[in-house]
Amino acid sequence: MTLGRACRIVVTAALTVLIGSGGAGAAATGWEPHPQAARTFTGGSAGWTASVTQTGGGLTCSGLLHVPGVTCPAVSNGWQADGGDGSLRASLSTAVGLLATTTVDWTSPSFTLAARPDVAAFGLALRGSGGSLIDLGGASVAADLVDLGSGGGGGGGAGAALLAETAVAPSAGFNVYGGPVAPAALTAGHTYAVRVRMRFRTPLGVAVRGALELDDVALQLTDLDPPTGLTASVSADTVGVRVGGSVDPHGQATTVTVDYGPTSAYGASTSVALGGSGAQPFSLQLAGLRPATAYRYRVSAVSPDGTVATADAGFVSPAEAASDGAPMLVGSSASRQRIAVFDLDAAVTQALVEVRDASGAALLDSFPDADLDGSATIALPAAGGTYRVRVVRTRAGAGGPIASPFVDAVLDAADAAAPDVSATLVIVAPWSSARRARTVTVLGAPNDVVSRQLQVVDAADGPLGAPVALGTDGSATVTLPDRAGSYRVRATFRDAAGNASVARSLPAVLTGPVAPTGDPPPTGTSADPPPAPDPSSPSSPSSPSSPTPIADPSAGALPIGARTTYPLKVAVPCAIRPGSSVRPARRDGLCPGRVVVGRIAAPRRTVGGVRVQLRAARSSVIGGSESLRFTLAQRGRARLKRIEWKLGARSLRAPSLRAAQLRADGGEQTLSVRLVPRRGRAVTLRTTFRTRAV
Repeated sequence: MTLGRACRIVVTAALTVLIGSGGAGAAATGWEPHPQAARTFTGGSAGWTASVTQTGGGLTCSGLLHVPGVTCPAVSNGWQADGGDGSLRASLSTAVGLLATTTVDWTSPSFTLAARPDVAAFGLALRGSGGSLIDLGGASVAADLVDLGSGGGGGGGAGAALLAETAVAPSAGFNVYGGPVAPAALTAGHTYAVRVRMRFRTPLGVAVRGALELDDVALQLTDLDPPTGLTASVSADTVGVRVGGSVDPHGQATTVTVDYGPTSAYGASTSVALGGSGAQPFSLQLAGLRPATAYRYRVSAVSPDGTVATADAGFVSPAEAASDGAPMLVGSSASRQRIAVFDLDAAVTQALVEVRDASGAALLDSFPDADLDGSATIALPAAGGTYRVRVVRTRAGAGGPIASPFVDAVLDAADAAAPDVSATLVIVAPWSSARRARTVTVLGAPNDVVSRQLQVVDAADGPLGAPVALGTDGSATVTLPDRAGSYRVRATFRDAAGNASVARSLPAVLTGPVAPTGDPPPTGTSADPPPAPDPSSPSSPSSPSSPTPIADPSAGALPIGARTTYPLKVAVPCAIRPGSSVRPARRDGLCPGRVVVGRIAAPRRTVGGVRVQLRAARSSVIGGSESLRFTLAQRGRARLKRIEWKLGARSLRAPSLRAAQLRADGGEQTLSVRLVPRRGRAVTLRTTFRTRAV
């Protein structure tokens, strides 16, 4: 196969990296099987072997009447050269066909995994040679990873499914098949081989013939980097004592924790979750400090791939804490969105952050600290300029609200930096259907924007129909044109300075006949079959709407050469953490997930002398062995006698909710916690939140 018509599987690998790691930064990527010739078949079969199994057809394929090429297909397997490149070809022919099935298994050279990858993807390129598959009753392809055990000695088990059995239609060019692979199915130290299974079904007829050609078979294995570049320092002012710094998460979910206390044994801690690539700032306020006291602290950053920590260091807390001080604002001068951080004492019952004009006289907007955690996210007006921000505290038994001094918030509308969409993913579901109405979900959208619009576009990026506003929950419904074809959805994000950035979806296919518009089917449940490859369709090899591939570093970047025929599935691996023994129900090798819509409130109460706060610890996507976990923080000398958890009316054994227990339609659900003290009345805390499927 020549470079001009190459249809590299790295397109599938690129999709997998985006879904699995949110656009991860630094990473080490390897390709199997090795060497490169065992993936591209340049110059020969490179150690691949073929085996043939034939069944059915009465006695014609297994008994006395078995005459290859006459009553049962004659099979020919081998490598063929093609313009300097090559491919593996399986062909069959027979004079008479009697409802038989011929299976050709191509098996790669074996290879050993040194370590389990964080992200994995598989793909291959296939075509029905010269359209000859038209003579067959049907042809399909499937692939799996054969586990040869530790050291290749056998007994390792069934391995992992790489590609579910997929029908293959006649095609003049190579088509790409593949998708993500669950890393939890791979075992470090085991030896594997890739097996590609071609299946031909022979109908009743005469002069039956057909062939399949296989090329560019590769398993992409990516190991993401642990956090690096961790810095930390202590600052103190009227807001309180904070530890701030930055760390590079390298695209992985990373938790930054500050441990602090009067000695190096610490005893108290506070954390924040980060993501993205490059230096990500953090600022954590330390609570419960005594005035003019020496403390020790250490900062650590933990991701699924490792931990980095600072050395033990010390500081002395301020001599006097000012609980009515001004807030501290965190955020870029080019962003309307800022985080206001301020001090709260135990008597504060309400805190409101006010945004006023440059004189401080006119109130423009206000933002409550609903969970009284000493922080609130605020939004400045769209116009650039200087604004005054303060926090107004209300205390139990006090005469009235107390306003803090102002701090200035400068919005630089002339800043030339456009919104960052490097980690933004635009998903259209279902990806292939006869229905015009589709659900669009945007993951990783930038926050510092004033406008978020979706637009259906054609292959040349020309707009079709009116734009649609993206909802605050990150989803919206768009309507494709009333003619079959391939389209994309373009998401445009514009900041307060007028700068715009664009992210595009993968092609969404509208098959015919076109169904009427209406509510789209739920994401991930469409029963529409994938479209048959058609060189004349808008997503044919010459279409500029094909996605940009990630290049195999050993071969260089190659252009897209055929339609991508895999469905887009947004899910999470069935085992998030290496070594996890949790294996929830799968769908095509992946586990369904949930995403929390909006913010989960953190109610707090005092029960029998115990100060209690309910908090949710979660990542953006919940699924597989990862759960939505709630923690109950208790402060005071006394302890509770009993704690009872419920989700709705259903009792829970533990405050940990799996994806299957959470709603998939964005509806509300309530978690309630009944707190029974040793003395006094029981109290119930409730928090209501929404989740939807991804």
